[in-house]
Amino acid sequence: MESALTCILCSDAYNTSNKAPRFLPCGHTYCSECCGIILEQNPARCPEDESNISYTSIDAIPKNQALLKLLQNTNICTEHKKKLEYVCINDKIRICSRCALMGAHKDHEIKTIEDVHNEVVMRAGVLVDMLEIIDKTEAELSDTIMVKLEAVADQYDNKKVELQKSVKSEFTAMRAQLDALEKLVLNDLNKSFTNIENNITSSRELPKVIYQQASEWKDMGQCVPNSTL
Repeated sequence: MESALTCILCSDAYNTSNKAPRFLPCGHTYCSECCGIILEQNPARCPEDESNISYTSIDAIPKNQALLKLLQNTNICTEHKKKLEYVCINDKIRICSRCALMGAHKDHEIKTIEDVHNEVVMRAGVLVDMLEIIDKTEAELSDTIMVKLEAVADQYDNKKVELQKSVKSEFTAMRAQLDALEKLVLNDLNKSFTNIENNITSSRELPKVIYQQASEWKDMGQCVPNSTL
């Protein structure tokens, strides 16, 4: 296990900074410093199989995440061989006391693992409390909203029925008024038609009456004897 955590070129232990393990295209892994030396060669080739390397910078070479995870899971600093008792907040990794005092993390924010654990537990507790408050508030709001929605729905139903009744009543009254007006207009029209028809009939009978009266006057004139002068 220990040999797997050291660079085969320089025999230094891998770490998460200047000695971070990096994958070459051929699959071989070396630390960042050795990869920098390899890239300075022309052409750049893998020391083991001499395959060409197309990368032009160290940062372009991907890190070996499997080895980095393995480093994180160990309790001993591979660089200083001391217990990992601290956490670098900036890089989010565990480090030893020498890493914190004189290593690559000396200017970073450092906390003990216990402090970080307590802080995480405290924040988790706060989050749980907040979630409970949110759930309770959401339930209360949901109940309040449902009550208001039901009240609005009832008001809507009542208004709908009221409006329907009002419209039907108004149209019923309008129909009654129209029926009465229709009867009145028709009655007036019928009276007018009767008068007109009577006048027409009278006009047709007038010549007959005049002729009859003339005939009667004529007959009466014939019955009167002529006067003797």
